[in-house]
Amino acid sequence: MNPRTAVRLFFDLVILITLVLLYNKRAISMAWHEISGLVLFAFIAVHLIINRTWISAITARISSGKLPARTLLSYAISFGAFIAFLLVAISGIALSRVVFGIHSNLAVWKIMHKTGAAVALALVGVHLGLHYDFITSMLAQWFAVPEKARSILHELQLVKPVLNIPRGIRTLLKNTFIVIALAGGAVSFATSPFLGWLALPFVTRPAKPATPPQPPATVIAAAPQATAAERPVRQQQRIRARDGSGQGTGQNTAQTGEQGAGYGNTAQIRARQGAVQGNKGKVRDQPGLATILKTLGQYTSITLTIAIVTAFIDVALRKIREKRATS
Repeated sequence: MNPRTAVRLFFDLVILITLVLLYNKRAISMAWHEISGLVLFAFIAVHLIINRTWISAITARISSGKLPARTLLSYAISFGAFIAFLLVAISGIALSRVVFGIHSNLAVWKIMHKTGAAVALALVGVHLGLHYDFITSMLAQWFAVPEKARSILHELQLVKPVLNIPRGIRTLLKNTFIVIALAGGAVSFATSPFLGWLALPFVTRPAKPATPPQPPATVIAAAPQATAAERPVRQQQRIRARDGSGQGTGQNTAQTGEQGAGYGNTAQIRARQGAVQGNKGKVRDQPGLATILKTLGQYTSITLTIAIVTAFIDVALRKIREKRATS
């Protein structure tokens, strides 16, 4: 394989992995989420610079009107993905808590950030699906078993094991991988917030209920002043009440303090539980290896599902065109 092509594929793989991990801000940390997001946008800019020859050639041919529809679609998908990533970067800066410290509470930034991210991932999947032939041909060269040149299989000493696998078994393994990827994508579509992010601009948020008017405060009339004849009697009543219930009052006060401490502990526990739970009682992901693997599995399967479906449609349309051309 051409070393430059290998570097490009490796670079694109790093972009894809970084992109997938960004779809869960709790996978590692908020600081990593913001910093790697900016780095990813720089990677995308470098990716466009590397492919600037193709972009310039296609841009120049658009005005001529002789550009094939598939090539024009691929160009539009790439341009749309860049615009989506640009909106995600702008809204991410507005929502930044660590790097820029803006932390805007405007709903428009949150909608732009989440919906833009979902659209960008979908367009990346379509982009991969449209380049199915290029990717498979590069992988075929990368893992080829030529007689003279060396490939990765030579370096890993896997040439003989691969050659010993019958072609039918290899085809079965490929089809099994496709089925597993599609099944994982279906589960991820159902369990991840991806579809909810896509629908955010079209969902009307319910208005907050108005605070009901508070009833007027009840004015408690002051107790009437005791007369001179009643004062000794009331004083004796206060002394008896103090002597008879003083100990009990102390015990009640101690019990009340213990109960208050218990309520405080309960409140702290509930606060900690609330920090872990998200909206609608769902448990929030905690940073760690489990969340990283979950995020990689969910959004990689979503991307692969979109890419596989796009590749199937593209291959089917190509066969239809070839059949019409030969008939």
